[in-house]
Amino acid sequence: MEINFFKLHILRNDLILADLRKDRPDDISVLSDIAVKICDRHTGVGANGIVFIAKYKNSCAELLTFAPDGSYHDYSVDSSIAASRYIFDSISTDNIIINLINNSREYSLTAIDSKNFRIMTGKPEFAPENSENLIFKNYSYSYNRVNIEKTGIVFFPENKPKDFLKSMHDEILKSDTLSFCQPLFVKPVSPDIIQVYAWKNKMNTDNCLTVSAAAVASTLNGYDNSILINFYNAKAFAEWDQIKNEVFVTTEPEYLFTGQYYYDENL
Repeated sequence: MEINFFKLHILRNDLILADLRKDRPDDISVLSDIAVKICDRHTGVGANGIVFIAKYKNSCAELLTFAPDGSYHDYSVDSSIAASRYIFDSISTDNIIINLINNSREYSLTAIDSKNFRIMTGKPEFAPENSENLIFKNYSYSYNRVNIEKTGIVFFPENKPKDFLKSMHDEILKSDTLSFCQPLFVKPVSPDIIQVYAWKNKMNTDNCLTVSAAAVASTLNGYDNSILINFYNAKAFAEWDQIKNEVFVTTEPEYLFTGQYYYDENL
């Protein structure tokens, strides 16, 4: 079985996209095995996940998103953004609103232009009056706990180099009480611009959710509720509608390359 694919970056998260509308296998359980093999960074193409476009009808696409281990992604904003770019470019160039069903979750995305797409990432849960503290190298660091489908703990350390932040990140993941959280580090640039640092771990599977948590924590700490986020070499614009308690992220999915992958169903 030959699979035509695109590889994309969404806020530095690399994903594979394959359009199966014309060549969908009879047994979709095989997609899990395809995901494992094609996402392998040694023997496959290599990626943090794969999204299949299974159907497109009446301006709505049905997506199936898998993690590199072959499991379903319970919540994947990044893959929805990637699929929207492909749908806008290749299937439905006239629609500004793109509706998706991704692993049974419904999304509605807006094409801001031909490259940038806006999505509601979720409704954050947080305790606005209760910042918490972590002791690291004999110093206390306060953080905000923000949950948008996963729990992020957001720090605002001043004038700390990246290697210090990385060692702090690694220490947090060894903690009995915080190992299930995604540590995020925010360096404010101005009232409406922040730099966010995060490192890959089992909790960090969706970078749009990562920057959403950072945006909410920044607003809780006195910064604007509409904020430009520098995330390594990528950028996103996040807006927190505090009345409806909804976070929106706008970013540009980037094509890296396209190719063909041969999947041998007998192996």
